[in-house]
Amino acid sequence: MSVEAVTVLIIMIVFIIMLLLPKSKTGNINREETGIKSSVDNNIIQKTSTKPTSSNNYKQKKKHITLKVAHVIDGDTIIAENMWGKIKIRLDAIDCPENDQHWGDVAKYGLIKLVGGKSINIEDHGKDRYGRTLATIFIQTDNKSA
Repeated sequence: MSVEAVTVLIIMIVFIIMLLLPKSKTGNINREETGIKSSVDNNIIQKTSTKPTSSNNYKQKKKHITLKVAHVIDGDTIIAENMWGKIKIRLDAIDCPENDQHWGDVAKYGLIKLVGGKSINIEDHGKDRYGRTLATIFIQTDNKSA
């Protein structure tokens, strides 16, 4: 490898690392946000990771509900029901094209194949701005022993 190729490679690696590091509102790297403390002792830099002070943030309970899929609206929204009524559910962290957009019908058909008419468990993550329940869906499977 030539010197120019190595130089370009090093610059690219540094650029990628800079993109991945968290930045403060001013655009500068904030050591507290990276989770790394640095301390200088006799010209030696020691790095230690910080631990969160509150463990309550990691112990939040999520609601789990069992439902049956009644209707697939589009590639990321379904209507599911149980004996208490129907719930409109938006798949959390999924963004599919709408029915009137390109590939919208394919996205809807794919979701129908995955969950249509099946019993599901959902992990409720709250509501979106349209009042739909944001959730992660888990398909219930029959656990038959032979």
